[in-house]
Amino acid sequence: MFLKRQEKEAYVNLKEGPLADCKIQNEFLRKKLAEKEKFSEKNSCPPPIGLKPRFIVTEERLEEVKEAIERYIENGFKVPAEWIEEYNDLLEWRDKK
Repeated sequence: MFLKRQEKEAYVNLKEGPLADCKIQNEFLRKKLAEKEKFSEKNSCPPPIGLKPRFIVTEERLEEVKEAIERYIENGFKVPAEWIEEYNDLLEWRDKK
């Protein structure tokens, strides 16, 4: 986020201009513009997207496995033992947290 030209001019005017004494009105603008300047100096671009928290991934996987098991049962198929085992492992992990 870089300061726009008008914002930079307003910031300079706030520091040195005739309205520099109007503390109540200018303090908010001063803080906002200073924050933008700090951000643009330190972080020219935002950080990349990180990871989903593990508990969210676990809950999503738990729901996926449960739905797959239900689909197999509804359609008369034998549920693979690995799915039951994974479901139980995920439940166990979730209950520990």
